[in-house]
Amino acid sequence: MKQKGAIYYQLNAMKREVGSFYLVIILLLVFMTVFSRVLHAGGFGGMESATLICVFVIGCCSFKEDFYFLIQGGVGRKTILKSQCISYAILCAGMAMMDTLLASFATLINRALDLTAYRPVLVQLYQWEDGIFAHIPMNFVILLAAYLMLYSFGYLLAALSYRGGKAVTIGLSVGLPVGLFVLLPALLEFNVGLAEKLAVFFVRIGSSFGLTIGILLAGAVLFFGIGGLLQLGAQVKE
Repeated sequence: MKQKGAIYYQLNAMKREVGSFYLVIILLLVFMTVFSRVLHAGGFGGMESATLICVFVIGCCSFKEDFYFLIQGGVGRKTILKSQCISYAILCAGMAMMDTLLASFATLINRALDLTAYRPVLVQLYQWEDGIFAHIPMNFVILLAAYLMLYSFGYLLAALSYRGGKAVTIGLSVGLPVGLFVLLPALLEFNVGLAEKLAVFFVRIGSSFGLTIGILLAGAVLFFGIGGLLQLGAQVKE
């Protein structure tokens, strides 16, 4: 019973935020469709990228408050971890399905209005010439895997920040952006050979649907597993 209650609490906690997010996405799709129709502009896409960021932020916010509330309600750490795994798998599956349906609907509307068709991210990445409609199951599965991985990574960062205190929080807040957007580009700029190898590596991964799914799910299990271990040993801080 406690596990069901914990699952309900964690899903309900994000209901308003996720609902607001999709309201904005739907309004943007409507605006861009009208904009393209009136001004005869080109097509648009990339909606899924916004969801990736949203899921990552949810992961970053999923540790402290949920942990405090549930642990004070008498829910054990293992039960919290199980309920968190289930609730956010449900959330990621729902968001993956919502994005797949919205992308399909947006593409359909654009075709009906004789506009340049909406181009979902995966249609562009995998060059699906017949569009999204023949690949709806594949689109859903890869989005689900990607959302689970980004959520798990955010959850791991939140767990590290909680267990490590202010020093680790500051280090992560500064180190990750600097590493990704300053040091890594600088390294690739001065090491052309490494940049070429990384490019080939990501092209090979991107061209294989099964390999992409496997890597994303492996990353999700690894990140959530480490974060879960950190949570099992976490203490409530005053």
